[in-house]
Amino acid sequence: GLVEIKTINPAHPYQTPMAVQSVAGATPALFIQVGAFSSRMNADRLRQRLQSSLEYDVRVLPGLRSNSEVYRVQVGPVKNTQQADALSQQLAQQGMNDQHIVIE
Repeated sequence: GLVEIKTINPAHPYQTPMAVQSVAGATPALFIQVGAFSSRMNADRLRQRLQSSLEYDVRVLPGLRSNSEVYRVQVGPVKNTQQADALSQQLAQQGMNDQHIVIE
């Protein structure tokens, strides 16, 4: 699952930590990446398979990795870590065991 991170000041370790604020009040979006493919067709095939069985959107994002084109399959966004954990379990039940959290 995900963890919550709080900052501390080593010079004042017993001081109440400051709250971390989002940029411009925006809430970050959480996605779970379940695959990265060199073939757009393979990425689209996984997207279609997952989209039919999940209540979340599934997207394919093109990008580069080591100067090669790659297509990342991501599920979400989810609203919080509890939803991310539940979705992660659903994905694991479908054989998606290599998952990565993406925060935008």
